[in-house]
Amino acid sequence: MSASLPQPPPAGFGMPDEQRGTTILVSTSITTSIALVIVCMRLYVRSQIVRSVGKDDYWILAAVVCTKSQTALFELGEPTHY
Repeated sequence: MSASLPQPPPAGFGMPDEQRGTTILVSTSITTSIALVIVCMRLYVRSQIVRSVGKDDYWILAAVVCTKSQTALFELGEPTHY
């Protein structure tokens, strides 16, 4: 009696049939756009009304710019890796 070796699973076994890259990109774009608007409003208030812009405001602006650039780079790439 010969023992047969188990066969490897077919390609794509256990993977979801649909890709969620587009959904992730849309939700990320919307969220970061809302954050950008809020940060711009904060900077406007701090610079025009309060007349006191601090280091934290510049760090917040830098963080939002980095996030938006990361989102833009993801949008330029193929969303099939998600």
